[in-house]
Amino acid sequence: MSKQLLLDVMWNHFHNAFYSFSEGKQLLLSTMMMPVKSERRTVSLIGGGAWTLKQGGTNFRDMAETLINEPNALSKIVVEIAQQLGEGNVYIGAGYNNVLPAVVRGVKLIYVGEFSPYLPDSDYEQTDKFIKECDRINLKRIWEDPVLCAFPVIAAQVRKFLKETHVIAPLTWGPFTLAGQIIGVENFVRKMVKDPAAAKAVIELAINAVWEYYRPFVEGGLVDIIYLPEPTASGDMISPRMLEKFAVPAMDKCLELYHKQGIPTLVHICGNLSKEHLRLLNEMVNMDVLSVDSKVSMALARSVLTRKCIMGNVDVLRLERSDVNEVVDILKQLMSIMEGHERFVVAPSCDLPPNTPFANVKAMFEFVRNYRLNN
Repeated sequence: MSKQLLLDVMWNHFHNAFYSFSEGKQLLLSTMMMPVKSERRTVSLIGGGAWTLKQGGTNFRDMAETLINEPNALSKIVVEIAQQLGEGNVYIGAGYNNVLPAVVRGVKLIYVGEFSPYLPDSDYEQTDKFIKECDRINLKRIWEDPVLCAFPVIAAQVRKFLKETHVIAPLTWGPFTLAGQIIGVENFVRKMVKDPAAAKAVIELAINAVWEYYRPFVEGGLVDIIYLPEPTASGDMISPRMLEKFAVPAMDKCLELYHKQGIPTLVHICGNLSKEHLRLLNEMVNMDVLSVDSKVSMALARSVLTRKCIMGNVDVLRLERSDVNEVVDILKQLMSIMEGHERFVVAPSCDLPPNTPFANVKAMFEFVRNYRLNN
């Protein structure tokens, strides 16, 4: 083969791959917004912070120290993994969700091994004191934190390489979960029961904090979708009544700002969701996509979530512990369950465990990309 012919073959391969992945981005965004007839499904990760860092040979503590002066250290890992997978959402700041509540509370995060940093406990007395003063907190001051300041820079760097092929999704906790992280989940649940006004005051602070965090991303054109993880809204943690009274209004109000601008909105909720939980979420005005856990029956989800795009729900533990052939079998079962549903994105059921084999994740993306639907 001549040198020129080899170059032509290489260019054609790159050209076809680029347009395939670019088409994947448009398919993903379209599926989020409306029913889509297509010959294939689209596929994405959900979060994936610890797993992505593990692929890059690092962890949350070391990367937090590095990215303050070298944000491209994280950008490089994110771009390389995204390009290897070929399509999907790319989450900026995944796993660092607790940085924002730590800054709002004025405490230091606790870093342990490969897992996301967590917050120190907040006792009842500290909680009451904080709630009394929360309406006086200046949220502009979150940008004094060097880690938070790095994420818009990273988003700009990542977008430079992936804007044509991937959906860029900065993230922090959704307002309901953020409220729980700010004052402690146990304290938050207690306040919802015994002092609803106090709980709503913290939720209002959390909504404003999410808006402030997303502001530079939206103003800078660095975001394709708004993604809010809401694990505290799980049916394993709150009843449908609490979801209806506190979580749904908080999420809907928070997302309204972006939904009115035509930005697709995605919420992920961990754990189980009953039919009543799903019904309430289906009625949300400003949420386009609901990502569900493996505990949720996809047959139930598709029957109830008639107004939403459904994302999920490949069991992350099975992704971690299976071989490639077993992963393919899992995906075939999921495809069969969701056959004919026109607003569906294949994704893991939650964040990937750090030790999930790359080959299994790659196999999931390739299987979905090559699977042809019966239209």
